[in-house]
Amino acid sequence: MSRESKQEQRWRSLLPVIGDHTEWFDALVQNLFYHEMKGKLLAVEKPLSFAEWIKNTRQDGIVQEELLEKLAAMHKDMMRAGDKLLVDSKEVKVKPDFEAFQTFINIYEEFMQRLRRLERDFLLDGTGYDPFTGLRSPKVLFQDIERELHRLSRRGKHFCIAFGRIDEVEKIEKYYSESERNGFVKAIADLIKLSVRSFDDAYFMGNYEFVLCLKQADMAGGVSALDRLRKELERKNVLLKLGSEELPLSMSCCIAQPVQGDDIRELLKNLKNDLNTSNRQADSVLEYYEISPLQRYVQETGQR
Repeated sequence: MSRESKQEQRWRSLLPVIGDHTEWFDALVQNLFYHEMKGKLLAVEKPLSFAEWIKNTRQDGIVQEELLEKLAAMHKDMMRAGDKLLVDSKEVKVKPDFEAFQTFINIYEEFMQRLRRLERDFLLDGTGYDPFTGLRSPKVLFQDIERELHRLSRRGKHFCIAFGRIDEVEKIEKYYSESERNGFVKAIADLIKLSVRSFDDAYFMGNYEFVLCLKQADMAGGVSALDRLRKELERKNVLLKLGSEELPLSMSCCIAQPVQGDDIRELLKNLKNDLNTSNRQADSVLEYYEISPLQRYVQETGQR
């Protein structure tokens, strides 16, 4: 197996490690602060994925042994600190000591930061990020969103998906050179990174198109996030000279709140279709609600 293949394999196996520790942290905090909710709290189960990841990564030899040793030591300290908080809290039935909790939080945040830094290092080869925009690559989109669907089914954590496209693409291609068009795409990508929260994901799909995965958000929250992006574009005020017209650079979006069992490929197809066929103003946000396959077929054939 080539080094590039090993890097991609280790990157892919690192994603569930990050997710498992986030869920462990959530369960631990619930049990530390909400004793009165006995019977409703998540079980605190120590994640086993990190030890397996360390073992396999050592065998591959693609990460320095010194770094792996530091990560393993930090993980051990984090688990020990978490165990102590949990034992102390159960014994006295009060919230944990502030200093002890802060010590644990500091170790946890540093550990997770190290994992995400390592994730970025693996992705430098272009496995998971688009090198031009700095947004995530469509190569990892479906894997990422399937993970969010799994989280939704297990823990009820809602999220939204938005499909966006730069407005007036046909005119932009007519009046601007390739390098100028790329500049507009980069400007939108930079504003997306400014507008979304640190734990949201955004993907550049090519052809002036973007997908946003807005986590822990219902439809109203998702629309608010897209409104923030629209306002950032207004502040940027990039003007397009399209023949006799002068218009601001803008992007329109169609947003949906997935439910358990959704086919993400089909959902994105429908979002794109609704955005491209609706009678809408530029710089608009459409809310998508599922209709039956028969209704959609009738709608699509009626538009031909």
